[in-house]
Amino acid sequence: MSATDSIFEWDLARFTTKVGTMDREHEGLIKIMNQLYKENNSGTDKAQLLKTATLLATKTTEHFAHEERYFSTLSKYEGAGSHKLIHQKLLSQFGEHLEKFKKDPSGKFNEEFFRFLKVWLQAHICGIDRKYGELS
Repeated sequence: MSATDSIFEWDLARFTTKVGTMDREHEGLIKIMNQLYKENNSGTDKAQLLKTATLLATKTTEHFAHEERYFSTLSKYEGAGSHKLIHQKLLSQFGEHLEKFKKDPSGKFNEEFFRFLKVWLQAHICGIDRKYGELS
């Protein structure tokens, strides 16, 4: 892939939570992120960008719900409450970026949005998600 095709490369060895279903969902989220990034850089129209971004938001919300159900079954996972709050904050930030995009006459997402996605996913998987994976 060229630099304009992706913002994040999936690497199971680097990003595994040791929970297969969560790892597969993370990989799927990265694929949608990369699709959105590629569309944004290739001049795709605003309606399609919004459609892809909405898919990413939907899949992220579903993933967070799956995670929360999963780690609520782990009796030793003391971070469940704060993990849920982090999910809420990330979804709120995503929503703010989406609203900016809708109002932006350029019809493109800005680089700040993609930096947010990359940092969010990398930090979230390698940080907080690994904590529930260690208890599995």
